[in-house]
Amino acid sequence: MEEVPRLAQVRTARPALRWALAVSLALTALWAGDGSAAAEGLSLGRFRLTYYYVAQEDHIGPWPLHGKGCREVLAYTSGAFLLELSREGTGRLRDGRLLNFAERCGCAQPGHGGERLCYEVLNPTEYPWGKGARLGTRHHALRPLRSLAVDPAVVPLGTALYLPAWRGRRGPDGRLLDGCFTAADSGLMVRGRSLDLFAGSRQWAGWLQRTHRISSVVAYRDVSRCRARREG
Repeated sequence: MEEVPRLAQVRTARPALRWALAVSLALTALWAGDGSAAAEGLSLGRFRLTYYYVAQEDHIGPWPLHGKGCREVLAYTSGAFLLELSREGTGRLRDGRLLNFAERCGCAQPGHGGERLCYEVLNPTEYPWGKGARLGTRHHALRPLRSLAVDPAVVPLGTALYLPAWRGRRGPDGRLLDGCFTAADSGLMVRGRSLDLFAGSRQWAGWLQRTHRISSVVAYRDVSRCRARREG
């Protein structure tokens, strides 16, 4: 169902209800953590929040990782890394190569959820953290604590999102977050009202979960400062 913008809700309400509705919307925005920005944008509602990262290969093993079209074997790895790579979508081999999900393929060993996936080796200059979803003629370069994986049927790819719950929080590197993110990726396991925050590394993902304990968020779009950050 299409949502009515916040200001329109106030204007179209009966006069006797306008004051109460305005106060309710303002309190909701303030509770979210940043009244001015939240009131400016369009609320998309509440989403479940999870985290993903670049998997790291610890051991080699007998399991093949296939390239696109099943034309070559990129590496042999452990069963644990095969499962983790298929879940996260991006992983770094012990030799330093960065692999990224390329396509489903019948030749691959079953990974997370039984998915059979082929991979590609990324250019580390162009995609130092991994390659996100395609938008037009290009792919998003994943950025830790900036990129979100979404279900494109719910949140269009490329959308600048504001998550007030993250405004003013510290990242593992001490960086103060402003709550602005980009819908830069999609995922085989990201469905419906779910957001998957790209943490960069397994260690950072664990730190964020332990420190902030944020498992659901209210998301806003059309917040000008987040659009400007994405476009800049």
